[in-house]
Amino acid sequence: DFLYFKKEGVGPKKAHDRNTIENHINENDDHGKRLILQMDVEGAEWDTLFATPNSVLDLFDQIVIEVHGLATDFSATLNGGEVHQVSIDKKIKVLKKINDFFYLYHVHANTEGGLFYIEWFTIPDVLELTFINKKIVENAESSKVIFPTNFDRPNVNGRNEIKLHFWPFYPGLIQHSSQIIRRDGWKAFAGIVGILHNRIKIYLRLIRTKLGLRGAR
Repeated sequence: DFLYFKKEGVGPKKAHDRNTIENHINENDDHGKRLILQMDVEGAEWDTLFATPNSVLDLFDQIVIEVHGLATDFSATLNGGEVHQVSIDKKIKVLKKINDFFYLYHVHANTEGGLFYIEWFTIPDVLELTFINKKIVENAESSKVIFPTNFDRPNVNGRNEIKLHFWPFYPGLIQHSSQIIRRDGWKAFAGIVGILHNRIKIYLRLIRTKLGLRGAR
């Protein structure tokens, strides 16, 4: 009685096997309801959300989405591949569009996508993002959460979690260290050394990538 499943995909326009987000809402008579949008459509999210009106996005209390190809377009360009500037611009516009109406409050890097080191930035290629609508949040503060959290799990067995200890997800080394000290007390020294070691490795990879003018994975 609580679940209704329709075998139809989502896309930027109506087709034989998919429909727009707006049409799905209209056909299910979901106006005026508390809505959550959950999407994992293997890269089709960019065209779909780009074509979705702002007024439709604002109907959702939360958005839970996996976004793909955050780094591969840039990496292909730096490695002499085809320039995907149209795709890059569209992804930036979609993310800005979501940020106009929502706060990001949880992030997890898909361990199958891996990390790219491009210019001076560390970029996971696939991220699982959870947003909450700004209209239902009274006082938003910058996150002090260290990702991944204890609730997160690797997407691939045998692969370690990708530690998002870098901008824009990381509250900083001091905040991270203080959390470890509060949790572990005098035993925190080894954890802090591990954080510093990880930061140094990331910076070395960024420097190597910058000097080589290529994306590194």
